[in-house]
This record gives sequence, structure tokens and C-alpha cells, in this order.
Amino acid sequence: MKCSYCGMINAPGVLICGKCGRVVPVLATKQIRGPLPEPAKWAELGSEPYAALMLRIEGTLHGVAVQITDQITVGRWDGHGEPPAIDLAPYGGYDAGVSRAHAILRREGRSLTVRDLNSANGTWLDGAWLTANKTYALNDGAQLTFGKLRTLLIYTMRGTAQ
Repeated sequence: MKCSYCGMINAPGVLICGKCGRVVPVLATKQIRGPLPEPAKWAELGSEPYAALMLRIEGTLHGVAVQITDQITVGRWDGHGEPPAIDLAPYGGYDAGVSRAHAILRREGRSLTVRDLNSANGTWLDGAWLTANKTYALNDGAQLTFGKLRTLLIYTMRGTAQ
């Protein structure tokens, strides 16, 4: 994938440019092993239209990144059916009480929202419990907790209409 900042051609699936260290727009869910980029580097991305987010798993150097065009499901995959776009099973999702289909993250114009899907153990936004099936606005840097699994939201948009 071509870095929109420095122009380097990176190997398919690479999230961080090997030349400049900036985030390469992602096309699918990717697990990141090692330090995640600082949110400040997200602002330096190129001008191609896209919206991308990362959920950094609290207490680890791991995270999940995904490009979002409409909406994606957050949950845990148990090996049956279709996995959610953001699968928290590898990060202790089962033990933390993450439901198979736990929540929806939805892009609405330049905004991002979350909606709990009546999960068994709830969703929290910055420490506040969310009412099931109600939509809440998200900000970059928000703390989302799915069951007992805490994550940090890193979110960016480029070149999209307001």
C-alpha cells in the first residue's frame, strides 16, 4: 500500500510506513503487535478520503485497526458464523465478558458513534454505562469498555465531506 505522506510503496497489510513511520490507510481489520502510533501522527496523513480507527487494548501494546465506511461490529468470534470486524477474542474477550455481537461503531458523516447491541455485560464510554440500543457520539481518545475489556479509541478522518 502506498503511503499518502511520503509515497513509499509498503507491503500489503502494513499499517505503519517503513520510511516515515506514519499510519498507512488500512483496508481491513489488522492486529498490531508493538507500539501504536501516537494520535498526533494521524493528523499528518495524506488527503485521500477515508476514515480509520484503532482500538488500543488497555494494558498491552496490542490493538486492532480498521477502515470504516459505514458501520462495523465489535465483539468476539467463537469460531462459528461470521467474525465481527473488530474481534476482541484474542485479547481475553471471553473472560472479560465481551458478547459475540457486542456493539456497533458507525460513521455518520464526519462523526463516529457507538451503540451497545444489548450485550450481556454492557458497554461503557469514558466510565459511563451506555443504555442498550441508544447511539452515543465518540471522540478521538475516548475510552470504550466492552464488558470488562478496556480500550482506547484512536480515530481519524481525511478528505471526507462534512
